[in-house]
Amino acid sequence: MFQESLQENPGTEVPGRTRSTSLTTTFYRTDDSGRAVSAYGVSESMADDGYGNLTRGRTAQLMSSIDGEMKLMATVSDNILTNLDGSDNRTTMVTVNGYTGDGKLITSQGAGYYNGHEAGLTNPEQVWVDGWTDLNGDGAIGDDEVDFARADGIMGSDEILWVDDNKDGRMNGATVEVGGVSHGTIDQTFVVIGLEAKLVSSKTVGGVVQLSGSVSQQETTTEYHYDPEGRLLFSKSFGLTGGITKGLSDSDDPPDGVDDETVVDVATTSGTQEQTFVIINGQAKLKTSKATSETVTPTGVSQSELTTDYLYNEHTGALLGAYGRGTQAGIERGLTDASFPPDGVALTEIVLSRNTGTVEQYFEVVNGQSKLLKSITTTVSLDPGTGAELQPEDDRYSRSVTTSDTINNGLGQVRASSSKTKTELTSYAWTQKDSNGDGVIDKEDDVTVGERRIQPVVSETINAMSLVKGQALVGKSITKNWTASLVNGTFIKVDDPRVAGYSFNETTVNYHYNSIGLLSEANGTGRGHHTTEVWSQEDTNGDGKINGDDDRTRGRREQVFSVYQSVNTYVILVGQAQVMEAVTETWGAQFVGATFKKIEDSSAHGYNRTVTTVYNKYNESGQLEAVKGGSTGRTNVEVLTQVEGKADEWVDQLTETMTTNVYAVVRGQAVVLMSVTESWSVGSDGRRIVDSTAHGYSHSVTTVVNQYNVDGQLIGARGWTETLSTQGAFRSVDDWRGALLGGEEVVVVFDETGDKFDDEVYGGVGDPLGRLKGGETYRVVYGGGRTRTMGHDQATGQEGMEDEENGMIDGGRLVLWGEAFEVSEGGEVQRQCGAIGGTPIERDRVERDGLGDCGGCEPKRGAGDGRGVGDGGAAHVVANGEPVCGDSGPGGGDAQ
Repeated sequence: MFQESLQENPGTEVPGRTRSTSLTTTFYRTDDSGRAVSAYGVSESMADDGYGNLTRGRTAQLMSSIDGEMKLMATVSDNILTNLDGSDNRTTMVTVNGYTGDGKLITSQGAGYYNGHEAGLTNPEQVWVDGWTDLNGDGAIGDDEVDFARADGIMGSDEILWVDDNKDGRMNGATVEVGGVSHGTIDQTFVVIGLEAKLVSSKTVGGVVQLSGSVSQQETTTEYHYDPEGRLLFSKSFGLTGGITKGLSDSDDPPDGVDDETVVDVATTSGTQEQTFVIINGQAKLKTSKATSETVTPTGVSQSELTTDYLYNEHTGALLGAYGRGTQAGIERGLTDASFPPDGVALTEIVLSRNTGTVEQYFEVVNGQSKLLKSITTTVSLDPGTGAELQPEDDRYSRSVTTSDTINNGLGQVRASSSKTKTELTSYAWTQKDSNGDGVIDKEDDVTVGERRIQPVVSETINAMSLVKGQALVGKSITKNWTASLVNGTFIKVDDPRVAGYSFNETTVNYHYNSIGLLSEANGTGRGHHTTEVWSQEDTNGDGKINGDDDRTRGRREQVFSVYQSVNTYVILVGQAQVMEAVTETWGAQFVGATFKKIEDSSAHGYNRTVTTVYNKYNESGQLEAVKGGSTGRTNVEVLTQVEGKADEWVDQLTETMTTNVYAVVRGQAVVLMSVTESWSVGSDGRRIVDSTAHGYSHSVTTVVNQYNVDGQLIGARGWTETLSTQGAFRSVDDWRGALLGGEEVVVVFDETGDKFDDEVYGGVGDPLGRLKGGETYRVVYGGGRTRTMGHDQATGQEGMEDEENGMIDGGRLVLWGEAFEVSEGGEVQRQCGAIGGTPIERDRVERDGLGDCGGCEPKRGAGDGRGVGDGGAAHVVANGEPVCGDSGPGGGDAQ
């Protein structure tokens, strides 16, 4: 015997469309007297939520007669949900009931599992470039056609960019693709109210595995509460969440920028989720969802708390809207050179930055589901050490507002996405003051007297997203930076190129993803132009030369313009794109009309072209740990020259330079510790002049040593230059002092003492050179306030080494084993009793301090001996193992 029944139920959410139907067939087994003793029922059902999302199911029921009444013993259901957006879910449940001997329901328990597929649009070739418009009307949207003000979240017909992602020359359309697989288990507990089992607890344990390998997990328990009559009153849930995000990482050492498909964990997330429900028409509807999460990466941690409220039609239960709000905080760690001053060696992990912020989310309802429409995130910086909120006048202050817009299609699938970010940030730099009040800042000023000067910047970024399996991933990013002024806490962009201090930079980065949605490649370019102001001193004494004899306070400030272009090569490390190599080409420029025009004619006045290459090295966590690089360039400068007895005149001289930099990493950023620039004059044939006897030959090596504070701010610099040319050589007292203070090893050779005094035997107090010995060579290194001298100790007759406190005296003098020496431009070695020796003019010299008596020596004075030896010179000084040539000395002898 069997029985069939058909049931149709119209829904309330979408009148006329929301409905469900069920056809049930029940088979009965009877005893000999015709009474039913058991039954088996099969039900086929179909439900439409009114939006085209269909659920088809099959349910089997096993019944048994207890005390003459048919009782449901077990139910097995299998339901398949098919959504219009391409996703699906299959849920299988088994429910078992227990009864007393007289047929009273006393227990009910359910268990099951689910699995499904998540899907979305894949469309990497048609990108919504919100704010990028074809301003010049050439039919293409260029990187320079970016208007931040037009990034309004509305898709214009001219804001669609074709990106030939697979490089097949065809514009491929969007496809629906599966991006992940969901799975889990379900355990249900019931309570018997009256004669009916009511669901009181449902525990779901499961997660989603993306094709990329990323995993999200959740364990949620939902509770249902009823009144004594069994009517549902309220419902709530609590759950634990977690996940692992995967990404590619270049595993080569050092990274070579070639994708080797090594997949690593890039982030681990854990959190909680609380939900409350409202009861409408006997059904529980999600009212409020509160989610907290903590995400840990190899370089930092971020936390968030987000609450989303849902609004329904109180009569039909249809979802009307949703709104989310929350907070977030983050810490980023990086490497720094912990020594002071930085030495470019030791790297310590520290907190680079802290931030806090707020999040707002706005949703639209598509097919009865809430879909994210707009998100606004505001982030402000905190003091890395104390966590106190920074203000615009503080160093490292930053405030950014990111607005993300999403366009969903009629099926609820993400069709396009774009975001824009505006950032205001502040840094400080050390500016030396005119301590002696002479109107200029030069070597005569105290380098320790200055101030930290604020440097405000305004930044704007627009990101265009690519769609990969329903995920909106950044496909192209353009960032523009301007210098700014800060007035009463308000940042004002400096957008007039004619203003000194104007600076504009633009960086474009293209991102590419593999077939499973992992970032696999990135490349980028940059451009910019800058306006600086330099001091141009006047020839106040009319001698045709600008030098120390002129009034340094008289002159004018001139604007200098420059433009640059750069090409960046990236490496993918722990799922992030990091710049591995940056090549920047910079030109001197003119400001013509309203545009910068680079000077490309090498013979033109103001020509200056430099190519700078920087290589970055990262550790396995993607933190910057080392940098190397340098630059080459050519510059056309005016030089003063005298040819064949004619009057001095200014002429153009093309110069070629090559610079090598030594870097340190301070607070995650590269700073230049030392810069060594080698310079050559260039001949009329366009080639470097390398013949030291050729007319116009000039070769110099300039070394600059920078000093930074613990925040990576430049607080001081010193330098020196060694020059050799057909016009003569020059190394000033300041150059030698700079070399010594910079830690450069200096070699002092006492090789011109033999015919000046007898220093073969150590004479104790009053010895001509003390423990130093004429004819010997000594190596001298200064550092940390101490001078280390290494060489022959005449008192012991053996090689010796000794560190001396205060070994450097103002003016560039040295104290070598108690004997004071100083460098002079003239190369004289003097005491109060007169000169004590001479040295070949082809070498620089060390001058002995003139304080005190003659120390028992008998100076022998020479008037020039044809070797270039004159009235002075007891020793010569060599830096880096190479003597520096010079012009004829005071003794009247010609240089050999």
